[in-house]
Parts: sequence; structure tokens; C-alpha cells
Amino acid sequence: MRTVKEKLYRGTRPERGGGDARLRSQQVLELLRRIPGWLPTPTGRALVRVREFTSPFHAEAFATFVAFLTAPKSQPVKITIAEDQVTVLLRPDPRLGSRAGITRSMLDLAAAIG
Repeated sequence: MRTVKEKLYRGTRPERGGGDARLRSQQVLELLRRIPGWLPTPTGRALVRVREFTSPFHAEAFATFVAFLTAPKSQPVKITIAEDQVTVLLRPDPRLGSRAGITRSMLDLAAAIG
């Protein structure tokens, strides 16, 4: 039987300096070449990464690491743990509405997560 845990995190402190501009799809693809493992979602508004680990313990530790990295940046993230597999979904700020999309700060965070 597969065990799936899903955690949604949202930091409480917004970043200083205001919003981050949405990048064009070509810019996103160019920058993603430097960040192995990350892909844009089919809508092009979020980033996703799936990682496999040798044990559920390591998967849980990685999920905790991601939560600690994203919380201070107020970055919406969905972390799904299924035994030894972790899926990380970095989402745009929902307050941006239709202007929401992949930003440079999301790509920088994806690079930091690895």
C-alpha cells in the first residue's frame, strides 16, 4: 500500500521590494536549462520537480528542507510525499490573478532547492 502525504506551505512574511515580474516562456525555458530536474507545468504558470530517494526517511527530510526554504520567501508551494518520492510544485502568488506566472524569484528558489 502506498502512503501519500501532502503538505501545503505558505510563508507569513512577504519579500521586500514588491512583486516579481512574470517571465516570458522563452526566458523560462532558457533559465530552466541551468536548473536540472525542474519543468514548467502544462499551463506554464508553475514549476514542478519530482525526486526519488532511497528511503521514506530521506524523502521526508527533503520535504522539510523545501518547507524551510520556501516559508520565509512567502512562496506558495505544494509538497507531495509518496513513500520515497517527493513532488515539489512552486506556484505563483495567487494575489496576482491572471498576471501570475513563473518569475525569476521562483527560478532562483528552484535552483536553491536543487
